[in-house]
Amino acid sequence: MRLEDFVDRGTAAQKAVDGAIRKQVKKMKREMEARTKPSAEGVIKRTRDGLTRCRVCGCTEMEACYPPCGWQPGEADLCDRCHEMAYRMRVFIGGAHRYSQAALFREVERASARAAATLLRNATHAKGKAKRANAR
Repeated sequence: MRLEDFVDRGTAAQKAVDGAIRKQVKKMKREMEARTKPSAEGVIKRTRDGLTRCRVCGCTEMEACYPPCGWQPGEADLCDRCHEMAYRMRVFIGGAHRYSQAALFREVERASARAAATLLRNATHAKGKAKRANAR
């Protein structure tokens, strides 16, 4: 026996429900196709769970950037934080006298090292200050 043997598909109410379901399924398919259109690089990265992954930073809906990001409208696999950073880089490069990507990345590394050294120095200073206060 099949399910169709028990369901009367001839009533107007049942036809209306079937039509509404088909319409909703078509709408969902269209949205999914628009969401999974090929990215600028041609392939949309996905996790094992089927979640879309940002093509720049690798964030997903479940593991967003900090502070939290969202998907850039019109881009299937680019978060809005990466889009904003790419825009700012484009403005910077357009206005730079002589742009050197290697030099820029070296400065990013130096800035990270300086920030870490400053944090360490401040923590050590605060620890020494606390020891001197306790000694009094």
